[in-house]
Amino acid sequence: MTGIIRAKFKCVSTTSRPAEPSLRLTEKTEFVHDVYFDAVTNDSPENAEFWKWTPSGRIIFSSLKGSAGLRFVPGKSYYVDFIEAPIQ
Repeated sequence: MTGIIRAKFKCVSTTSRPAEPSLRLTEKTEFVHDVYFDAVTNDSPENAEFWKWTPSGRIIFSSLKGSAGLRFVPGKSYYVDFIEAPIQ
């Protein structure tokens, strides 16, 4: 099956924690940044449309690079596109 499924999630919180030695890719990798997202609720016309198709959901995104993990802001919403990946 091909095609894109788009969902909308709101960042609910972010945390940073020290990276365990086994996770340190370089000496500069000191922290793991965890970002928690919940599916949007029907508090706006666009969100109501997403809520109709995706009534619940949670995503936890962890990043070893602060530049990626720190880009997400609690309270802001983000689109998530699910695209089938080829088998490799």
